[in-house]
Amino acid sequence: MKAKMFLVYSMATMTLLMGLGGCSESEAGSESPSATLKAYHFTNSGCLSNLRSDGTDDTTSIVGRHEVLRLKALGNGRLQIHHDSVVYQCAAKIELHVTRNGQLIHIEERDVASAQANCTCPYNLKYEFPLEYGDYRIRINDGNTFPFTYTSATDMTLILGDYKGLY
Repeated sequence: MKAKMFLVYSMATMTLLMGLGGCSESEAGSESPSATLKAYHFTNSGCLSNLRSDGTDDTTSIVGRHEVLRLKALGNGRLQIHHDSVVYQCAAKIELHVTRNGQLIHIEERDVASAQANCTCPYNLKYEFPLEYGDYRIRINDGNTFPFTYTSATDMTLILGDYKGLY
């Protein structure tokens, strides 16, 4: 009797294992998991009044009032991001998370401050992450997705939107 039960359980286990191994990930409908990309050299300007970076590292100048994303290829195989005039509350503590799922690069810049100020102001953020050359789409936070081609010559600016406040 024990031998018969053992045989039944063995057959059931074999059938289950063969069934699981019979379909691939694409047939099962699963997507490839997101990969976290390590961000390097994250800088935050702090709360600004009416200044944005002019593309140089040491100076700022007054420019038009709009949120800008600049993508620039660096010689070390990294893509540098300048996210200028992004608006947060005045006491913001911004954390950065970059993930890649296929050709979609999703960047989350989140205010994680426990204290909230009763004002908002623009910030300039800058960071870089490793990336292989190719065609991608980039999304900042939960905004629009923008296509771009990353090559050794990439240096492009995207206008994300007009800032609707005063600064």
